[in-house]
Amino acid sequence: MAVRARKDGRGSTLMGFVDHGRGTGEPVAVLLRPGNAGSNTAADHITATRLALAQLPKRH
Repeated sequence: MAVRARKDGRGSTLMGFVDHGRGTGEPVAVLLRPGNAGSNTAADHITATRLALAQLPKRH
């Protein structure tokens, strides 16, 4: 799983992806943030990671 930040003029977005291998994957979490949010805010990364992990099956 990876959490990536993207920032543009409209705001900042954190997204969590699950890599299934074989070149396939899917988004599991998106956290939309205001334009003045820093791209490396630890609290937002933790929130996005928790949202992403909550989407995984319990057996993993």
